[in-house]
This record gives sequence, C-alpha cells and structure tokens, in this order.
Amino acid sequence: MITQQNLKHFLNCEQHILSLPFTNRKESGYAIYKKKLPDYLFQSLKMFSHDEGVALLSALNILLYRYTEKVEFWIGSPRIKSDNSLSSNLEDINPNVFNIRFSEKFTFCQVCKEVETAQIESQELTSFAKLQSERNKESSTPLLQVLFDFIDMTKFSVETSKTVSNHIQAFQELSGAYIGLYTFREQSGISLSMVYDKGRFSQDVVARILGHLEKVLHNMINQPDCLIEQVSILTEEEQKELITIANIDVCEFPNEGQIHELFTNQVLLNPEAIAIVVGEHCLTFRELNHKVNQLARYLQKQGVGVGDLVGICLGRSAEIIISQLAILKIGAAYVPLDPTYPTERLVYMMMDAALGFVISVSELAEQFAASEAVIINLQDENGNIETESTEELNVEIRGNQLAYMIYTSGSTGRPKGVMVEHHSVRNLYYAVRDHLDLNKHRSIVALASMAFDIFVIESVISLAYGLKVVIANEVEQHDYKALHTLLKTHQIEVLPGTPARLQLMLNDDDHKESFQSVKVICMGGESFPPTLFEAVRSVSDAKILNIYGPTETTVYATIKELTSPDEITIGKPLANYELYIMDKNMQVQPFGVKGEICIAGAGLARGYHNRDELNQERFVQHPYQPGKRMYKTGDIARLLSNGEIEYIERVDHQVKIHGHRIELGEIENVLEGAPKVKQVVVVDRLSEKNTKYLAAYLTVEKGYHAKQMAEWREYLRVHLPSYMVPALFVPMESFPLTPNGKVDRKKLPNPESMGVVSAEYIAPRNPIEERIAAIWTEVLGTQKIGIHDNFLEHGGNSILATQVITRINERFKVKLTLIEFLSEPVIVKIAEKVNRKEHQTSKSSKRNNGIVRQSRRSHAKKLTDLLND
Repeated sequence: MITQQNLKHFLNCEQHILSLPFTNRKESGYAIYKKKLPDYLFQSLKMFSHDEGVALLSALNILLYRYTEKVEFWIGSPRIKSDNSLSSNLEDINPNVFNIRFSEKFTFCQVCKEVETAQIESQELTSFAKLQSERNKESSTPLLQVLFDFIDMTKFSVETSKTVSNHIQAFQELSGAYIGLYTFREQSGISLSMVYDKGRFSQDVVARILGHLEKVLHNMINQPDCLIEQVSILTEEEQKELITIANIDVCEFPNEGQIHELFTNQVLLNPEAIAIVVGEHCLTFRELNHKVNQLARYLQKQGVGVGDLVGICLGRSAEIIISQLAILKIGAAYVPLDPTYPTERLVYMMMDAALGFVISVSELAEQFAASEAVIINLQDENGNIETESTEELNVEIRGNQLAYMIYTSGSTGRPKGVMVEHHSVRNLYYAVRDHLDLNKHRSIVALASMAFDIFVIESVISLAYGLKVVIANEVEQHDYKALHTLLKTHQIEVLPGTPARLQLMLNDDDHKESFQSVKVICMGGESFPPTLFEAVRSVSDAKILNIYGPTETTVYATIKELTSPDEITIGKPLANYELYIMDKNMQVQPFGVKGEICIAGAGLARGYHNRDELNQERFVQHPYQPGKRMYKTGDIARLLSNGEIEYIERVDHQVKIHGHRIELGEIENVLEGAPKVKQVVVVDRLSEKNTKYLAAYLTVEKGYHAKQMAEWREYLRVHLPSYMVPALFVPMESFPLTPNGKVDRKKLPNPESMGVVSAEYIAPRNPIEERIAAIWTEVLGTQKIGIHDNFLEHGGNSILATQVITRINERFKVKLTLIEFLSEPVIVKIAEKVNRKEHQTSKSSKRNNGIVRQSRRSHAKKLTDLLND
C-alpha cells in the first residue's frame, strides 16, 4: 500500500539501478519493438482474468522480480486512456505510480491480487516533469526506471490511434525510464510495444524480454496456484542454448600420467635445461629430479605412504618445489603451510589436517615443537637424504587420489582445507596450454605464496611444460625495483599476478625494459581496470589474460584474452569445465541477467576437509546431470550473448584484496576476542587513490583508549595472516541498523572522512619530516599526517609502501629499503633513517647495506608479518 511516508521516501531517496539485462552500447535515444501476443495466449488471458491489464502488469512485475530478486518495485503509468489523454504538452502528463511488494511464497494468483490492489491505491505524481528535472540534477538514475500502460485502442479514433506510438515514445524520453511495456487491446487481439533506451538494450535483448514475458503469462494461466519461484521463465530453446554454452569446450585429454609424471617426461626431453632459479643458484631438470627422487625415497622410509597428507613449511626456495614433487611421486598429498602465517593458524591447519609429517627447516620447525607430527628437517637430514637413490620411483597413482590440500579463509574464523585430486590438476595442465602458450615459452616468475593455488601453475605445471621457474624472494615479491631487475636478468616471458601488483609495476620508472621479454601476462584475483589495459599496451605487446577461478575449482575456471579496454570480461570456461549462471533456486538465468556462478566439470575439488555441512551447502547436486556435483562460488555474474561471463560482485561478505581471498567473518570472529572489543564489522573500502583496503568498525567497552588500536593490530597479527589485518580501526558507540535489526554495512561512515588516526597529531618539525609527510599525502591521499602516525593505519600496504620508498629515494638521493620502511612505518623514524643515510660516508654505507642483507635472511618472517597486503 502506498502511504505518504513511503511515497516521500521513494521521491527523496537515491534509487538503485534495477539489474535488468542491460547491454553496454554506444547509442542514444529510444526505439520501439513491437510484437503480437500469440492468439492462444490472448484467448486464454480473456478466460483467466476479467482485466487483461492486471494480468499483463502482474506478468511484468513477476519478470522484474525474477530478473532482479528485488522484493519491491515502483512502476509508473502515463494513463493513456482515450483521445483526451493525449496532451499536446508532454510536461502536463502526471503518471500514476504503483508500489508492489513481493514475497518468495507468492503464487501467480496472489501476485495478481497484489497488483489489482496496487492499481487501486496508486497515486498521481503531480508536477512530474519538475520532479524529474530536479532528480536529473542530483542523480543519473531516473525517478521511474520502468513504465507500463494498458491501452484500449478501441476507444481511440482512427486518426488519433496513429499518434499513440509517437506519444508514448516521447513521454518515455521525457521520463528517462530505461524500459516501458505498452500493451494494446485491439479488435484482433493484444499487441505489445516495448520502448527501450538504445544505450542500455539491444533489439535482440528486448525480443528476449518479451519472450520471457510470454512464458510468464503462459505459466500464470496454466499454473495459477504455483509459486512464482518454481517455474522457469525461459523458452525450451533458450534453456538448451544456455546449457550448451555452459559446457561448450569439451575435450578428450590424454588419460595417462599425473602432473609429476608429466614433469618426469620433461626431464627425459631436456635434462640439462635450467628448471629452477633462486637468487644466484639454479638446478637443471636432471638435478631437480634427482633431488626429488631422493627426498621421495627418504619420505617413504620415514613412513609416508599413499594417501597421506604431508605439510610443507619452508621459505621461498627450491626446496618447496622439490617437496611438492617428492610428495606427489609417492602418492601422498601436500599441504602448504606458509611460514609467514601466525603460529596459531599453522598449528590449527596441522591439527585439522591431522598431519603426520611436516617438511621444514630448523628456524621454522621450532613453532611445531608441541605437535605430534614428525618434523622432517631438511637441514638436519640433508646428509641422509643425499644418500638415497636418484632412480625413478614406481608408485601407481590414480586420478581420484588427492594431489594437494590448500587452506582458504573461512567465515567462521577457521580456515578450511580444499582437497584437489590429481585428475583435476591434469585437466588444468592441458586446458591452459593454448591460452598461456606454456609449451611455447621458456620462463615464468613465481611470485605467489605457496599457500595460494596459483603457485600450482607457477611451479609444477610450468615445470611439466619445460619452463624455467624463477622464484622471487621476499624482497622481490614486494619491492618493484628488485622485481624489475629479476624480470630483466632472467628474461621472464610469462608474468602471473594480480592487477594491483601489475599497476604498481607499471608505475615504477624502471618498468619499460623489464617488460620487453614478457610474452604473456596472466592476471587474476580481482577486477582488471580498463586503464590498466592501456597502460600495459603502452609498453608491451604481450598477450594479456584476465583469469577467474576459485581454489575449489583448481586454480583457473575461465580465461579471456583482452584485446580492448571496452571488452573486459572473465571470458569463457576452460576445457571440460561447466559454468552456469544460476538463480537462488538453482535455475539457469537468461542471457544478461545476473546470478551466482556455479561450476561443475573436471576441475571440481573433492570438497572441504572435515566440513560435511559446508560441503552440502556449497557442493550441491548438479541440476542437469544427475549424479554429478556443482560448486556454488558465491560470485555474482551474468552471461553475455557472445557466451562470455561478466563478473559483478560477491553474494556474501567475502572480498579480494590484492588477490587474497578473505572471509570478513573470519576477521570479525577473531577480533571480537580482543581486549575491550564488544562487536565488530569489517568491510572493504576504496581509498581516494583507488586502492582497496580493510576497515574494522568496533563497538568497545568502557575504558577504551586510542593506544588500543595498536594492541588490536598486534592481537590480529598473532592470529591471522598479515594481509587479513585491517588497515584502519574505527571505534563507534553503536552500528547503524537496517529495519530488520541487522547491521547496515552500507551506512557505516567512511573512515577517511572521519579522519581516523591512531596517535595524537604532532605536525612535522623539520624539512625532512615535512617532505616525507608530503610524499605520504601524495600516495595515500590523506591530509594532516602527523609524525607519529602509522603508515599501515592510514590505509597503507606493501604495494603503496614501494611507491613511497621510490619517491623518498629519488628526492633524498638515498637507498631506503622496504624492510627498513616497514619495520617502523612512522614519519619520525623514517626521517631519522633518511637523515642518517644522507650523512653516511661511502664506507659506512656499504657496511650498513651488508647489515640489511643479513637482516633480510634472518628476519624474513618479521618482514612478511609487516606486509599488510
């Protein structure tokens, strides 16, 4: 029911754009698409309802509900009833507005009753032209996005009836509505005219919309007591087409050889080719294979058998890949344990996976002292390992055995282990070949943590294609000058990563030469901005790939080669993958209509380790292939008419920051255990410099003080990886709530606009501090930065830190390192270091650089704990 209160709210509030099947088109103006309602529907409609207009408006509302899943619509009607209603002055027309609310439990009959009531209670929008004019000044969204009218043409004179179409199109342009359905009762039946914005709809899309409308009418007439959610809005032909497109690339790949056996084939083909480079050290394929076989035999003697889970906790070294391959060769599965993670998290993973063995080294193994797992210390056991035979092992491994288990962020506060089988890795090996051209190139840089699934591509799959794998160390991962040097030195041809990392690489002045050798750029983990495409093209002709895929579907699921900044999508499914866009009832959505990405096929993981309830929720029965499973990703997208997928957003509170998949609920659950904290809401924010970061909003107990922010940060560092620690903490008395009592995340204040700080403001006191503060402002976009303000608490991270360091080094003619910056990221400390470096002699400078190099080796864990990516 329309009340003065909700009408006022409608008129004054910004309206969200309805998620209709829009197309991005470089056209303007409006067009009309006309169609005759089939005679059988016309005759049935007359029998179904005494008022065809009510039935047709009901069908339109049901269609909008199925497209958008919104439960409330405001639809306008110009009320063209007779010759007299065709005003010569369009600005004199004041449409009626209908307010219709939905429930998922409505039947078709119930919707018709609601619409009939809404028509009776509709209200005239007086001074509509003025209202729309005022709206145009403040918003790009029109007051009325959808129009409808039922026009009885038998009441118009012959002369006037010819002008009706022109009249409704002109009024639609005045209103700015995106789409309008005008239904005409004529002597011979009912005809439909859809007036549409040519910049948002193509004629093909409008034709499909009217096809869906007919399907809704057919279901309404034939199943009036059926729930509106239970029937399809698709024609049989469209449903077949959508299901075919979902699994369009079916290939029969060789069914022989698991990924480690494909690696062994490369050893036989190119035994003396370089396989791995770490710093100044390298291994040929023959040398690597010998070390793999020796470790594999040693593991067998320690009791590791087929099907066992074995942890790997090592720094960035060749031993990571040696361990991966050795574990695979004996039929076990590896579990990466990133040594930069907090001990508590690593111990949880070990306990959850029930690891009997962990491969590590002395300085990292200490944190597992209380564990019952057997720690295989590569340093202590090196002599014994080297006595083992280098001959090949002969262990039969089937495709349905586990290859690895990777832990990802979990909404309950507990990370969850994703189990991936050998056949999925083998399918990925073949599926990416023609996209990444791995069989044509010679080198790839490994930038990812071994605890992220992209490392599977960077390591074992690349080796299986014969590529040289250059492993970036901790400094090269984050210091882009060092990374550019690495790319140039080793003539890297395949560059994987995230768009955020790529953008920072391009911002560095040294980037041009380092991109000369790059042939393929593989980006994933977050959206790819059009401006980034243009920036890459200004320095490189490399193939640019935009990639999408959750860990649960074995690294990649779709790939798109980008050739234009205007056509950035996540592409089409890889070979033997099925990708559907589904509604909440697991019905496939039409072209252009958003829904959840659901994936089936060869890349599907076995599931989550020891998480039966979550497996039932996320790995569901395949609706079109009984006996098979499908993974519900929680990602929202839509299928375009060319078969490509356009990613839109997440359906839940999971976000991606610099390629890291983060469950916000996990951070909230952990932080609620910190001192003085009562309730927590964590959201992702975009800084003024267009950089994404995490902000934690907290309600706190009495006795809270500003210094508590630093304590909360350290508390999280003990429990969570550094990339999950929020950049800002915002204490609040209470949270804004939605009408149903939930926290309204959209109404949480912008922390940057609140001027959130973690320390008492003290202005820069000398020229060095002033110049450094100015650099921080340039990079962070934050004003009034005090000398004790923490860089990380102003939204900084290691990526932005490299920008600051580059500018400091250029302007002060010094060599400040990333380690030095992040060890004490406050202006007063940075200024002291810069001042000291400016006055150092050449001899002392060399001595201090030696100390820094030693520090890099001995404090790698401390550094990565500070890298708030």
